[in-house]
Amino acid sequence: MGDGRTTASVFADTVLKPLLAPHDDLPRKRLTLVYRPYSAGHAA
Repeated sequence: MGDGRTTASVFADTVLKPLLAPHDDLPRKRLTLVYRPYSAGHAA
């Protein structure tokens, strides 16, 4: 994993869009989301 090569994402990069999209039934709040993807090997 430390050889400088990148691996393909395990999930679609749009997976968080429904969560972050505005929703009429919920009041709007300010939100900071810190996201750091893990490789499949490190997550297991």
